[in-house]
Amino acid sequence: MNFRKQKGVTLIALVVTVIVLLILAGVSITTLFDQNDKDLISKTYSTKELAETSQELEQDKLDDLYGYGIYPPDDEVLAPDTEVTEPEEDPLPDVTEPEEPSTDVTEPEEEIITNAIPTGGVYYVGVTTTKTGDYTGASAIYEAGDAFPTVSNGDVYVYGDYEYKYNYYNWQNTWTSSTINGWGVDVLDTSKTTYGTILPSINGKYITDLRTTFLNCSKMTYPPNIPSTVTCILGTYWCCHGLTDLSDFVIPYGVTNMKHAFSTCSNLTVAPKIPNSMVSMYGAFRDCPSLTTVGTIPSSVSVLYAAFANCESLTGNIIINADTIDHTAYIGACFSGTVQPIVISGTCTVLDSIAETSSSGNVTVSSN
Repeated sequence: MNFRKQKGVTLIALVVTVIVLLILAGVSITTLFDQNDKDLISKTYSTKELAETSQELEQDKLDDLYGYGIYPPDDEVLAPDTEVTEPEEDPLPDVTEPEEPSTDVTEPEEEIITNAIPTGGVYYVGVTTTKTGDYTGASAIYEAGDAFPTVSNGDVYVYGDYEYKYNYYNWQNTWTSSTINGWGVDVLDTSKTTYGTILPSINGKYITDLRTTFLNCSKMTYPPNIPSTVTCILGTYWCCHGLTDLSDFVIPYGVTNMKHAFSTCSNLTVAPKIPNSMVSMYGAFRDCPSLTTVGTIPSSVSVLYAAFANCESLTGNIIINADTIDHTAYIGACFSGTVQPIVISGTCTVLDSIAETSSSGNVTVSSN
């Protein structure tokens, strides 16, 4: 009896032990799988978020590229079998030009004179005289069909209505040596009513100076276009009495000096627009008794000395944004000799002093 009882107890203990081990094993396996499931879910969400973030960043890049015309959006991407035609030109971003350059700024025109001298052209090397039309002392002469020689200071090229001289500016039919980094221009005949195109460049060098080019061309009714590389129009249209309405005439952005540019144009009624590159308007419209209308004076201008002196018909509102100072050398005599009512306004800080340049009291500063 005792032996059987002991054996039964042992068997029961074995069974209990096995059950306990199974329970422990179950708990361990459940814990393990629960933790793995959590890690797996966590990793799944992490991977998903990373993929979404990566897609968002990639789409942002594509959007940026599309904004510059380099990459199309999804609805414009071609199917794999679609035949691709290469564009004629690389796509470029749309560029909004600054306010002033949007109307005045122009790219240099295509060079008309390049490798060979055209019919009617004559090129003089080493001219020692300074008078327009006098080519005494030229060391070499090249004519139509000849290749242009290497440009050197003082070279003269005659073509069409003009005489061009390299690194010389013209003052009243007399050439003066100057580092103008280009060609100066003078007309050959001041009695004409119209003039041909001024060349934008000669043999790779630009036209930069039109100083007194049309001085005393009193019969000219409308001036030819100014090349976009010109920086100086000092006295260019002085005493051009045939000029009247220049509202559509373009002074290109880049011109900085218009001292006496339209002085004594007795029949000029409307001034051209002043580009936002102009610095000096010294006497620009002085002694223009028929002038009635002037546009905005841009902030680039610093010199207004006698700009509208003796413009007896000038009237109306004039916006002056000039960045100048209250000093006679800069604003003195600006409206001297004007008699009609003129109202000035703008961002210029010395408007009151500019108004006082007229002794008639006809110039007032707007209260707005």
